[in-house]
Amino acid sequence: MKNQERDIIQANAILISETALLPKELQIERLPAVPGWRLLANIDRYALDRKVRAAGWMFFSLAGQIQATAFGFDRRAASRRAIAKILAKPMSEKMNALEIARIDSKSFLGISYTTVYASSRHIQKSIFLSFAEDVQHWDQAKLARERNRKRWGIVPALAPLKEQIAHVASAIVGNA
Repeated sequence: MKNQERDIIQANAILISETALLPKELQIERLPAVPGWRLLANIDRYALDRKVRAAGWMFFSLAGQIQATAFGFDRRAASRRAIAKILAKPMSEKMNALEIARIDSKSFLGISYTTVYASSRHIQKSIFLSFAEDVQHWDQAKLARERNRKRWGIVPALAPLKEQIAHVASAIVGNA
């Protein structure tokens, strides 16, 4: 029972991308969370920040809060689906860490749902927020997000619009 409790993603949990460039000195137990992401065990953001800074790296907090909702009676599964939705959002593209701020489970007309609120975080070597060092890993992160979308049935709402724009753009280039 203790392992099951430990595996549940809770408020203040930190998730790290499996493709993230991290300092070698950062030795923290990581548990599977959602595809492509690991849950940091037994550490909060303050302790993580101290360890990252001790290694000479920076732990940034990106502005704004991200949220997603998933339906289901199993809070654990719904939380994971909501987190997968957050990670599949385009704004999550450049980050390599996610801090869970809050998880709310409610019910409306007998339908249970869970909303996850999170903050984007990023670990990097430079003191200036730049994703240049992670460029080679963006493709891997993008592939992981696509796997999440397919696995959790998340389809980008703008996909048909992107196809139409691409079609119009190719027609314009073809006529020029």
